[in-house]
Amino acid sequence: MAGPQKPSIARRLCFTIVAVALVVMIVEATSLLLIVAVANTSPSGIRKELLSAKRSVADASAVPDSTNAVWINSKILHPYIGFVFDTDNEKVNRFGFHGDPPLIDPAPDDYVIAITGGSVAMGFFQTARDLLVSELQKYPPFADRRIHVISLSEDGMKQPQQLMALNFFLALGYRFDCVINLDGFNDAVLPHVDNATHGVFPLYPRSWKWHANNTVDARTLRRLIRVARLQSVRIAARAVVSHFPLYYSPSLLLSWRVIDRRVKAREHAIKGAIGDDMTADTLTSAQRGPAFDRHSLEDVVVDSVALWQQSSQLMADACRSRGVDYFHFLQPNQYVRDSKVFSEWEIENAIGEPDYMYRALRWTPCQGQQSGKNKV
Repeated sequence: MAGPQKPSIARRLCFTIVAVALVVMIVEATSLLLIVAVANTSPSGIRKELLSAKRSVADASAVPDSTNAVWINSKILHPYIGFVFDTDNEKVNRFGFHGDPPLIDPAPDDYVIAITGGSVAMGFFQTARDLLVSELQKYPPFADRRIHVISLSEDGMKQPQQLMALNFFLALGYRFDCVINLDGFNDAVLPHVDNATHGVFPLYPRSWKWHANNTVDARTLRRLIRVARLQSVRIAARAVVSHFPLYYSPSLLLSWRVIDRRVKAREHAIKGAIGDDMTADTLTSAQRGPAFDRHSLEDVVVDSVALWQQSSQLMADACRSRGVDYFHFLQPNQYVRDSKVFSEWEIENAIGEPDYMYRALRWTPCQGQQSGKNKV
């Protein structure tokens, strides 16, 4: 009598596929449950976080996050302005600013606008300069003129860097018809957050101890190598999961988030250790700057705002003496109570719990005021 007939290869293969599919479904369903119940988010939320992280270039820095200065690796020192973008590594002009360089001999029908300030001013130049030109050309005085918009702005800039940048280019012989200064946040907040709390003269450019640091000891070098390796792990994991259709898998999204956050936490711990090694007692005189005895938040912000006002007035004086229109606008701050009605997108993308930097604004005497032409 013949024994039981073995299942065919096709049936065994089909069974295996069904079993694997069931396991995958269970894993995906469990991951989805964990994402919603434990992580308190959704797959689309993690997917947005993943794709946003993929586009970010800030993570490539080895500068400690404790100073909020992850951008320093893209900067070089400037003898008059403090710092500019590295012209060897960034898509900037020969002076280290975005866009075209200033015009040294504009034609009579050229109208040259310089925009200066910090990251908001730089963002305005990058995203809205064409809109500014098109709106101005609706008015008869500008209808037949070639309008050039020039950037003298850098993220992290604060007074007197804007003043120094303007005077530097004026001294070189460049001409402007209009200067728009959009600032106020960095000038009031960063002196305390990035300098004074680290034993550095508050009115120096932000995070000056890092800019002026020209030595790296063996221990710091080893830590930087570990940071670079951890960043490579994060970049590799991000690259794998951020491709269609993998980023629609709840299990892969959850795995990426867990791995990325754990590696990021370790990376930040090492960066913090680097920053902790550079205490006020270990700074050189080039990093510290002049001694100062007004250390409180209120004193530093009051002194910083006074410098900000004086610097803007000097910019206005320099422009007025050359027949240049000067407009000073206070940078908007979404944390000023009842300052505007926010859209759903703005609430989701621009509103968070105010951190220490924003709290410093409670001392800003200009908070809520409007600024206009030749006003400070």
